[in-house]
Amino acid sequence: MSRKPNRVKINGIYRQIYYINDGILDGMDEKMAGIYVLACIKSGSMYVGSSSNIRSRVMSHFRKLKKGSHTNYKLSKAYSQYPSRWALIVMETVSGLTQTETYRLENAYLKRPEYDLNIDRSAFAPFKRWKDRQMETPNNNQR
Repeated sequence: MSRKPNRVKINGIYRQIYYINDGILDGMDEKMAGIYVLACIKSGSMYVGSSSNIRSRVMSHFRKLKKGSHTNYKLSKAYSQYPSRWALIVMETVSGLTQTETYRLENAYLKRPEYDLNIDRSAFAPFKRWKDRQMETPNNNQR
């Protein structure tokens, strides 16, 4: 049985909040796109991200956190301290935006100091690292 999300007022705007139980999100739309925050309820630490499918992305974060294979060391440390005290806050929903436009929107959040669990201060940073690795890898098909 799915429940309606709770709402919390952040910066004067009501946001949807979902409590995460063992990496499971109950009551969230399958294909909601937008900017989200993972909040550690116990410590107050927060991580901001964006996705074309927030539910799937958040569940991926928690699968990796449970396995100990998440690449974000700050998020991993916070999860190891408080594994069952997390919430998802949907900051903005988007539709029809390109990935670049969504990253630009996320960047506005990343500039704020309260998102202390983010390693990068640019949403484009992971893509840039991937592109750099691709450039370093020699193409075995060229002769």
